[in-house]
Amino acid sequence: MQIPNEFSPAFNHSWMNGSDESTNNNPPEVEIPTLITWSQGGNEVFVEGSWDNWTSRKVLERSGKDHAVLLVLPSGIYHYRMIVDGVPRYVSELPHVTDERGQVANLLDVHVSKDYICLFQHFAPAFSKMIFQNVGS
Repeated sequence: MQIPNEFSPAFNHSWMNGSDESTNNNPPEVEIPTLITWSQGGNEVFVEGSWDNWTSRKVLERSGKDHAVLLVLPSGIYHYRMIVDGVPRYVSELPHVTDERGQVANLLDVHVSKDYICLFQHFAPAFSKMIFQNVGS
């Protein structure tokens, strides 16, 4: 079975992420550190997704058998897929969708929880102090 190289427009849901600037007069959203992992083998692993309209691939760094990358993304629901040794893949154990052409992408729901805000407010002063203590060291 041959897998096409690009996803169909059905996976481009920029309206779900509020990225249409002509109708979005709200202040910029908080960007959230988001860890994406792959633990199903491979030598070269990349991720691509709807967060940038499928225009770039980010390399996942290898640590033992696993691969990971930390992306900083605005709140939203995104589609993404892994490229493992040149072959499009998805994580079957995670939420995923199939388009009308049979292409599969994982779903990623990025949002700020109340717990995240509380932790950030609690630890931010300590992090700021550490950072400024090391400036000029």
